[in-house]
Amino acid sequence: MNNSTTRGTKLKSDYRQFKLANGEEILCEVMQWGDEEVAAIVVRKAMKIYQVDRLDGYRMYTLRPWMIYSEDPSQLMTINDHMIIGETTPAKPLMKQYQICIQDFKKNYEKEEKQTADDNNWAQNLTDEQLGQMIREISKDSDSNVIDLFSVDKSKMH
Repeated sequence: MNNSTTRGTKLKSDYRQFKLANGEEILCEVMQWGDEEVAAIVVRKAMKIYQVDRLDGYRMYTLRPWMIYSEDPSQLMTINDHMIIGETTPAKPLMKQYQICIQDFKKNYEKEEKQTADDNNWAQNLTDEQLGQMIREISKDSDSNVIDLFSVDKSKMH
């Protein structure tokens, strides 16, 4: 595909819809176009366009992250520009749906990041006594493989 008219010049819109060689269609924000030296386009907010044909004859479209676990809107990705067989400026209704999806994914991503941070910090907020008590409770469980180092039975030591 010849992008000589788009490379090196600033496009009116940084958002593009690409048809890839594997049949996928994606919508993304182009951050940097490839050139003769680097055949990669740097993008972010890449969403794959799915088409669903309903039984009543209507066609619906939905957007999902192009790559699994890539919901961070600031995450950069690259596309080998040799794999692009078609390119267009997205239609206004598609862009509207895309912006709504990006905002939803951004909210969910931020919520999940906060939850992950809270989950990772819970043990750091425990006192030594609370942590010791929790370990003793876990070690009392007959199915547990945790050894309580705080209350060692010296009669069982070798």
